Amino acid sequence: MDLRDYYRQIRETHDSLTGEFVVLISNKTADGGKAGVATEVSRAVAARVLVEGRARVATKEEAASYAQDKEESYARAQPAEPKVQVMVVAEEQLRQMRKRKEGK
Repeated sequence: MDLRDYYRQIRETHDSLTGEFVVLISNKTADGGKAGVATEVSRAVAARVLVEGRARVATKEEAASYAQDKEESYARAQPAEPKVQVMVVAEEQLRQMRKRKEGK
């Protein structure tokens, strides 16, 4: 392939893509790439991968499913809210509390 044609195709593909990021579905490749893996990449990366034939643009349904899976994974990864109670006490009150505790 002529390099001028290659980079022209990348520019044209880049210009045809909408949005800052694009969801792609991978194709099976000779170097071990698995088919059907969804990923979100920048338009520049998407254009190059599309021209090389290593992936295709996801359908609206596939992109929605990918977004939902990503949200669910993010929600599962978030730690549960810690249950910590904090009470601010003046130093004099702390001394009084300690005295009462020692007296009991």
